[in-house]
Formats: sequence, structure tokens, C-alpha cells
Amino acid sequence: MGDVLRASYVHGASQEPLKGLTVGECLDAAALHHADHEALVVPHQNVRWTYSELKDRVNAWAAGFVALGLQPGDRVGLWAPNLWQWVVVQFATAKVGLILVNINPAYRKPELEYALKTAGCRALIVAPAFKSSNYVEMLCELMPEIASAPPGELISATLPGLQWLVTLGCEANPGFVRFDDIPDEQHEVIIAGFGRVGQIVGRMLQSIDKPFTALEIDSSQVDIVRRYGNSVHFGDAARPEVLRAAGANKAKILVLATADMETSLHIAETAKRQFPNLTIVARAHNRRHAHKLMDVGVDRIFRDTLLSSLAMGESVLEKLGLGDRDIRHISDTFRDADEKLLLEQHALQDSEDKLIQSAKDAAAELESIFEQDLRHQG
Repeated sequence: MGDVLRASYVHGASQEPLKGLTVGECLDAAALHHADHEALVVPHQNVRWTYSELKDRVNAWAAGFVALGLQPGDRVGLWAPNLWQWVVVQFATAKVGLILVNINPAYRKPELEYALKTAGCRALIVAPAFKSSNYVEMLCELMPEIASAPPGELISATLPGLQWLVTLGCEANPGFVRFDDIPDEQHEVIIAGFGRVGQIVGRMLQSIDKPFTALEIDSSQVDIVRRYGNSVHFGDAARPEVLRAAGANKAKILVLATADMETSLHIAETAKRQFPNLTIVARAHNRRHAHKLMDVGVDRIFRDTLLSSLAMGESVLEKLGLGDRDIRHISDTFRDADEKLLLEQHALQDSEDKLIQSAKDAAAELESIFEQDLRHQG
């Protein structure tokens, strides 16, 4: 059959190159270059928005989807006529990796049940009604459990995979959450990676009542953490859309607590490129990881083993009978020398011979400092 076509997409003859952008990135690009141009006009809702205004609403709804705990790949049904919310949901779901399932506004109960079962929707966004169809009443007849289910905790025998029911109306309905009531989380601190390190940082923030947004890519870890009462969202912090939905454009600090070096570097590169005003505080698995983070321009770096090793060394010195002042001096001197060596070796990381010599010179310098201290004490 000849060569097999391997391109994931093709386009016809054109002088304009095909753009390798996601749907969310296309909207962001349009808002960047045409911020004040009209983007969406819906006369019957008195809506006339610019690209900048549309982008802001899309980002708010995307953040709402993250706050609900929806995960990339989840299916979100939209049962509504032509409204501005339809356009916003289309872009917002794309930004955070959700699959939008369009439900025909004319569907009755049997057709709706078939569509939702076939698609496997985890969330359903509905207009209150359309023409003679009362969507809320139809759903309550289809799933009687709605009346006694708190929002987000629906367990239906008819549609067991459906968890969230979201109404676009102003009226509150049992079992439904109004989309306007979904929190648009815009906290000053975002924690990427909510394992042991991220959780410790989070608990310290909680101790002073400082809210934060936590992102974790391991869905099993998310489930475990939530069972113990912690708030954490499933999401890949290396994706600009997820960081933006988590509020990175308004946050002050990104805590990079993930252990994997490649993932950590990818997130740092994305954050530095997309959100240059965000201060990044990162953990590093080792010196090489620290050097790579320095290359990206991470603001503060903490190596996993340094502080615990210093604390262990201080404990040993205490057991040997040294006083608190001497222990603190030895620990501070070693830490300062090690940080100095880290910076020096960053400039030499491509030369193994120079790195080895640098380590020898640093060890000799540290030994000299301690010898001088002993002579001074004598």
C-alpha cells in the first residue's frame, strides 16, 4: 500500500501555516492581539463582549471546573439552547481538558437518558427550561435521588456515573449547584504536587488560615488526600490552562513540591514563560536538579536532603557534648559553604573535571575555616 500516512492532522494548500495551538491557546492569542475587539454578541441576553472580557469569563469558568474536582478526560454534558454560557463552557472545558457533550435542547427524558448513559457524563450543565421543556423537572423525574442529594454527591441508580448537576439559572434547586456559586479560586499560593512535601507546606499555611490551591496529577493521591479532609484538585500543573484555571495569573507564589525532576522542570518552564510575575519556590531532589532549576530561573530552591542532614548532624554534635552556640556555628558555616559551592558548580556543570576540582577546593576551604576557628578558640 506504500507509505502509511502518519500525520495527526493535515490541511489543504495554503500560504498560511497550520498553527499547532490548543483551543484555549487560540482564545488567549486572540485576546492578546485583539483585546478590545468584539468577540461575542448575544442580543437576547444583552451581551456584547470583547475578546478580553470573553477570556476572563472563560478562565473563571475553567477555574470553577477545577474547583469541582473534574479531571482531564471527564465528560461534561451541556443541555441548553443558544446562550452566552454555551460559548463560555465550550472554551472553558477545552482549557482544562474536559470533553464537552452537547445535548440536543429538544430531547425528552428517554433521549436524554440514552445520551447521558452512552456518553458517560460526570457533570451536566443545564438551562432551567427551554420552550415547553422544564429541564430541572425532567431530571428530577429521571433521577428521584436528586431531591435528597447534596450538590456533587449524587448517586443515581439510573445514571451512576453522573455526580454534578449545575444549573445556569438564578433559582436554587435541591441537588443542583448554581454555576455562579461555584468558587472561582484565586489564592495567593498554588502548590503543585501534594505529596508529603506539598502537604506539609499546606498544613503550615492552614495553621495561619492562609488559603491555597493545590494541584496533584496522581488521581489516587487526590482521593487519599481528600478522604483526610484536605482540599486538592486533580490537574497537570505543567499545562498553562490548568495553572491559569488555578489562578496563576493573580497568585503570588508557586510552590513546586513534585519529586520528579522532569515534571518539576516542565512546570517551572511553563510557569516562567506564561506567568513571569509568579515567584517560584521549588524542591530539588539533588544538586543536578537544583542546577537545572537555576537554569530555568527558579527564585528559591530547597534540596530534599540538605536541611534534614544538617538537623541530623546537629543532633550528633549535641550528643557529643557540644554547646548550642558551637553547633549552630558549625551548621551555619557548613550550609553557607555548601550553598556557595552549589552556585559555583552551577557555572561549571558542563565540565566534570572542573566540578571535581571545585568540590575538592570547597572541602579544603571548609576545613581551613574550621581550623581557624579552633586556633581562635585556643
